[in-house]
Amino acid sequence: MYGSVREQLQATIEEIRDAGLYKKERELASPQAAQVSSGGQRVLNFCANNYL
Repeated sequence: MYGSVREQLQATIEEIRDAGLYKKERELASPQAAQVSSGGQRVLNFCANNYL
C-alpha cells in the first residue's frame, strides 16, 4: 500500500546520508551536565534541548 512512498522516503534519506547531513542521536550514559558519558568516554556536552 505504501510501497512507492516508502521507496521515495528511503531514497531521500539515502541522499541526506550521502551528503553527510544525516543526524544520528547519541545515547548518554549519565545525566545531562557540562560533561557527560557517551560511548564509554567522558565528553563535553555542547547540546540544547531538541524537543521542539
